[in-house]
Amino acid sequence: MHYQQHLAFGDLIERLRQQEKTLQFCVYGAPQDTPLTLQTPCVIEAFSQITDDDEEIYPPYVIQNGLEFWFSDELLEDVVMSALHHKPTVSNTELLAAIEYYAERDCFMSFD
Repeated sequence: MHYQQHLAFGDLIERLRQQEKTLQFCVYGAPQDTPLTLQTPCVIEAFSQITDDDEEIYPPYVIQNGLEFWFSDELLEDVVMSALHHKPTVSNTELLAAIEYYAERDCFMSFD
């Protein structure tokens, strides 16, 4: 993966499933009025910077394209790895549900 890479959210999930991380990143996308799907486009970009005045400065590419922060790589990795630990055959649709569950509740979804 590389910064400013565009891909479908399902492709991102597939890459996380393979545990082939090559950089630290955040996932950004267009402001959403509809639920996230496996086909929803997203962008891989660097983390924002925090100034001494606690101002958050997003990467120029994110600002220029009107993107918003969706997820950090660490959060997505934690959710995917937890799901795979509990259900090795978990589908990408189930992983998407687990990511949304965590984003809404700040806890892991049960696969038992």
